[in-house]
Amino acid sequence: MNNFTFHRKHMTALPTDLLLDPTISIEAKAFAGILRAISEGNHSSAELAILLNVPEEKVFPALSELKELGFLSVEEQDGIFQLNIM
Repeated sequence: MNNFTFHRKHMTALPTDLLLDPTISIEAKAFAGILRAISEGNHSSAELAILLNVPEEKVFPALSELKELGFLSVEEQDGIFQLNIM
């Protein structure tokens, strides 16, 4: 059996029901954590893909999943999407 020691300095809290729900994809869970951890402001889908270490085409399905589950609200203003993680 392997033992692990974790050291944390900066933390990002995510809802436990999001993390432990087996029906939610790992991409959506990771994306929720990234959205809570990055600074507010403008970010491109390419930048978010880099942060998640996934192809850019996986960004929108993860966003859609979080939105459908009620963990993310999305509003469009002048062609810019405003994301609010719950």
